[in-house]
Amino acid sequence: MNAPDPLGSESDSEAQANVTFRCETCTGKIKLALVRSTADYSFERDTKIDSRKRFFPYQLSLPPGEYRLNYFQNDVLQMQSTFTVKLGEESTVVVK
Repeated sequence: MNAPDPLGSESDSEAQANVTFRCETCTGKIKLALVRSTADYSFERDTKIDSRKRFFPYQLSLPPGEYRLNYFQNDVLQMQSTFTVKLGEESTVVVK
């Protein structure tokens, strides 16, 4: 049995908006957890300070709505915030 696609919307016809997550100082093991009333999303990557594989900027297409962001660095919660995704508007979320 295949696991559900975490980026898939509840309805394939649900419109989405582009969201870019930015952080100039985030390094190490990075995890972003996004919580919405109808779905949860989680993204994780282990980076190095001088690595060419940076996590940020990270772009997603998300359904409109209110989200809660939890940012973890090296498995320690660093910050929590909220943001709103609006249809037809590109958003930038500054993580740290």
